[in-house]
Amino acid sequence: MPINPPDRALTESELKSLFTDPPVRPERPVPAYMFDEGADQTALPIMRALPAFVTSVQAQNLAGLASDFQVLAHARSLGCTLIVNDKTFKKHHDRLMSMELGHSGIIWLKRGLAPELLVSFAERMQEVSEQKGVANLLYDQFLRMK
Repeated sequence: MPINPPDRALTESELKSLFTDPPVRPERPVPAYMFDEGADQTALPIMRALPAFVTSVQAQNLAGLASDFQVLAHARSLGCTLIVNDKTFKKHHDRLMSMELGHSGIIWLKRGLAPELLVSFAERMQEVSEQKGVANLLYDQFLRMK
């Protein structure tokens, strides 16, 4: 997928502003996830039963927002790993990393992926998080789930 025009138009200065406000990402006691509006949200209600913070673009009143970077920056401000199925987010991740700007993690789901796989992954992240005493294991990571 091509990068949408609003994201292509963002300057480095505008991206720095988006991804440094707040200056420090929140530390959550449990892993946190936000589903992008285009992502399959079948796993969302199941994940809400886990010891994790789970929300969606719709619940955050961001539906229809033209800029993926703005959605990713909002997820960062909440300390949430963004769950997407848009491959363009890999390009966004790469651009941010090249600018040394952090995000709270991106999980790209292949369309049609069984929701149970995402739930199992979230359960495993919860276990590792408890073992290590760190909830934010996915900060600055781009993971593909296929």
